[in-house]
Amino acid sequence: MNAIRGMITAALLTGGLGAAAQTITCSVLPTVYYFDTASYRPAGELLVGQARLYPVWSVTTDAYIPQNRITWAMAMAHAHQLFRNATGSEMVPLNTYFATPLKESFCGCDSFIQPNPLSVNPLTYQASSVYDGCFQIEGPGSAYAELHNLYPQRFPANGHPLFVAGNHFETAALSKAYYDLYAVRYLDLSRNWDPIGFAAQATDTLAGLKALLAAYNRGLWDPLIQDIFDSSRTQALAATNLLSMFPANSVVLDYGTNITNHVLTLSNQVSALPGPLQSMNTFHAYYDEQVTAADIHHYLDLIFPLYPDADTSQVRLLAIHRFNCINGGGPISFRYQFGEVLDVLLLNLPVDDPGENIVISYGCNGVWPDTNWVPTYLPGNSAPNYTDCQALAVSENESPDDIRVYPNPAGGNALIRLESGNGNIEAASIFDTNGRLCMHSTYADQRKQRDIQLPALAPGSYFIRIKTSNGNVHKLFVITP
Repeated sequence: MNAIRGMITAALLTGGLGAAAQTITCSVLPTVYYFDTASYRPAGELLVGQARLYPVWSVTTDAYIPQNRITWAMAMAHAHQLFRNATGSEMVPLNTYFATPLKESFCGCDSFIQPNPLSVNPLTYQASSVYDGCFQIEGPGSAYAELHNLYPQRFPANGHPLFVAGNHFETAALSKAYYDLYAVRYLDLSRNWDPIGFAAQATDTLAGLKALLAAYNRGLWDPLIQDIFDSSRTQALAATNLLSMFPANSVVLDYGTNITNHVLTLSNQVSALPGPLQSMNTFHAYYDEQVTAADIHHYLDLIFPLYPDADTSQVRLLAIHRFNCINGGGPISFRYQFGEVLDVLLLNLPVDDPGENIVISYGCNGVWPDTNWVPTYLPGNSAPNYTDCQALAVSENESPDDIRVYPNPAGGNALIRLESGNGNIEAASIFDTNGRLCMHSTYADQRKQRDIQLPALAPGSYFIRIKTSNGNVHKLFVITP
């Protein structure tokens, strides 16, 4: 990645720190906020593609998620959902977060990957990619330094080796999403070039992606970026292929062309490739491994260092709770069902906006940008704790009953009371955050109130599934020391 080259010079040219004093209110969103369900776009079906690609580093490559890296697919989907909801835009397809590390590093930052058995030309370890990781987010003085400048609450100064270097694919993917968000917000706030509107209006449906690829490869101050969004905007909007505006035989043209072609192939659009490449690129299938509770715990362990300000125990509980609601604690489909768990993560982890620090560092254009895309959001430092499984009412036969569980929190071996507002309570089961059954009781008599003697449970978070005559209800509760 060559982005941020000339950063200090660019800061001086755009006015530096002093330029923003009178226009700091030009920022739209708070520095840290939470997505609100009113505008959040659910993940739905997750179409992470796998394909045989050519050329990747000049060779034919089987771009399959490694057998022991389901967390890579989780991170790709997470990064896409983060950018998609933070911008309200579809300008960056999901498979960008697979195509980019393929071009940047051959996905070779992890020496312990186990290639998919179907791979004839597998991804392999590339020692040269270790320092800046799979997404090649450069370290001190370059791209990571800018992430720290714009999101100091998320990217500490010493975080490069912890979040993007080496085998930290998962947090590097999220870092890439935050860089893309920065690019969009900079072009909007500091330049007033409306990149989201550009992407929506362009003749080339991938114009927004191609422009951001140029920014990631060359930096936001490269003349090409101004040509696309400003001085030659009319031409750019009319272009059937935005890459026609990239300099001939240039590094950025090669970069944009290859990643675009990889995205198309991974998205099962081989017919959109140039004719000579169609026979050399083959879509295989959308990734659809089975996701277990252990997989989710492992993914959370990998990304939580990026969220020191989050109540990670509560987020973990909510994610596992949703997982258990889908298939009773059994494995779920990545493609068709993991999106429900991902939505819980996106709604309960803090989100960061770079606008305030963009204005401080680079100034505001002085014209309010288009704010139609700004989502409704929840400011502050407390997660909204979106929970329950009511979205699964059809498959879970959940009841709208108002069930009370108290006291909550409770001590180990405590007596707790269940009260139903409507149906009779027929059974109760308690699970820990790993989905293990800790207690199960059934009741033959018809009663709306039950007292349950808890077993000796360790302090922590649990959930109780209550079967009523109207269906199942899930409630979270906590055991205190």
